[in-house]
Amino acid sequence: MPVHDSERAFRELGLPPYSSWDEVRSAYSRLVKKYHPDTSGTGDPIAFGRVLEAYRALSAVSEDSESLSSVFALGEQAVTGETPSERAFACSRLGALARRSAAGYLQRALFDENEQVAIAAAEALGKAGVLSAADSFTEVFRSATARVRAAIVDAACAIGPFECFRPLFIEALREPDPYWRKRALRMFLSIDASQRRMNGRSA
Repeated sequence: MPVHDSERAFRELGLPPYSSWDEVRSAYSRLVKKYHPDTSGTGDPIAFGRVLEAYRALSAVSEDSESLSSVFALGEQAVTGETPSERAFACSRLGALARRSAAGYLQRALFDENEQVAIAAAEALGKAGVLSAADSFTEVFRSATARVRAAIVDAACAIGPFECFRPLFIEALREPDPYWRKRALRMFLSIDASQRRMNGRSA
């Protein structure tokens, strides 16, 4: 979708350009209730039609039947989009699709200098359950802002206590914020417990 078309669609939903996919869904739901003739006594069919058209334009890639070319288009936007908001939106959309075929793009976006983009990429990798992101998570974590580090720990926790995340959780144990240290410690202990169970089965 051309940039000007997508920006117009965001405006129809009352959102700033390239808001997150969750914000798009939330705005759409709110506006449908407001304008739909069956759910509102003062329904506005014209406004309802514009809202519906804007939502369809932004969700042109169906979550149920997305193609590799669509993942490619969103992935390219996630790493080469003109603005941080555009790149973050593409990451968020890829996360909503939860397709592992997007992992390479999302890992590249994780290294974006913009905090918003890196956070959106981390969240998307967590939603997609991408184990191969473990090394990228650890590398970015070492030099990231506090908000990006928090998003990375959240994403790794969402994926699960796998051995590949051990270096990340060791890094997170050095966090100044006790909340993140506790989360990292729980996951680290879960990895150890899982290893002990596996070793007990093989004995």
